[in-house]
Amino acid sequence: MTSISWRSPSLASHCQTHLSAALAEALLSHPSLVSSIKDASYVFLDAETANERGWTPYLDKLDQSVNTVNTEPGQKHETLAWSKGTFSSCYLTHSLNDDVIHFLREHLPLSKNQTLVLFDYRSSPSVRPISDDSLIVAGVSLSESAGTFRPGLDIAVPPPPLRELSHLFSPSCSAASLPLLATLDCVDTHAVRQRLASAALGEPDIHVSIKCREWYDGTPGNEAPPPGLCEHDIADVADDAGDKDDWMKRLSRSVFGYVPRGHGLFTYRLAEVMSAGAIPVVISDGWELPFSEIVDWKTISIQVGEEEVEGVVERLRGVGWEERCEMRRRGREFYDRYMRTPGGIVDGVVQILEEREAAVRCTDALACSDVHN
Repeated sequence: MTSISWRSPSLASHCQTHLSAALAEALLSHPSLVSSIKDASYVFLDAETANERGWTPYLDKLDQSVNTVNTEPGQKHETLAWSKGTFSSCYLTHSLNDDVIHFLREHLPLSKNQTLVLFDYRSSPSVRPISDDSLIVAGVSLSESAGTFRPGLDIAVPPPPLRELSHLFSPSCSAASLPLLATLDCVDTHAVRQRLASAALGEPDIHVSIKCREWYDGTPGNEAPPPGLCEHDIADVADDAGDKDDWMKRLSRSVFGYVPRGHGLFTYRLAEVMSAGAIPVVISDGWELPFSEIVDWKTISIQVGEEEVEGVVERLRGVGWEERCEMRRRGREFYDRYMRTPGGIVDGVVQILEEREAAVRCTDALACSDVHN
């Protein structure tokens, strides 16, 4: 079995990310790993993530060193594979499209029945609408309405937390242990965040602090907020490099954590909020939430439309403590299993692929129903 890395040795050091290395390690240690790409039904492609901007095009000569993963150990033809490529740049200069998919198939030892899988951690997906259904995009910022998510084919995966806050998590769920209703500390990267700050005014158990952008030009989505709604010097917001941890403590003592969109649809706050044990309040129209094929997000989160923010406080207060604690418990279980580690992310992707294959194989209604039970 050949040992491989996500990145090519020719890439500059600033293009090497902990995330890409961790996902590669998780895949290579997966219990379904097998050794031959020819037996693989899914080929995991190598790409580089330099802080969500560095997914490189597959346009240079490809190194065909591979490892493969078997979706069902012991069955040769239900497998996944990981392939390594060599690239001239660590930044994406071309969108992944039908032409590039065709190039890959010409240069990798693939059969027409094998499916490519690409992890895409860019806030703006590098993959544009393509007609080739032999590529599965496992991405953090996918949207069916934007044309970057194909239901039943692509897989939405969790964004990694910029800070993992599980050390602050407490299973206690009561008004005494969770005195804050909701919390948000962030930079003002979208107008929805300004509206959340406005909705929090006069609410003693809701904390919202937003740091002003460096500039506002008045264009739609870049309007300056009313005076006093954001601050120019906040040392403890989640986006700041300061060492204060007040925002972390607030989040761990909150029932809900706001997860508003920023420049892109996805936000790292989803993972941060859930790692602290808070119930995510997702405000990002069209964002395909992670692993929605294996979890009902209505049971572990509150989803609010971007134009419905003004009523968010009333909606949160309407959730009783019994429901809050159950949502919190379920959300924590989901986070620990599928979001907390790169291994959990890989497990989630493989589980979805397995369930899809099982659904195709089932021959009667009972067998089909068992797939989802």
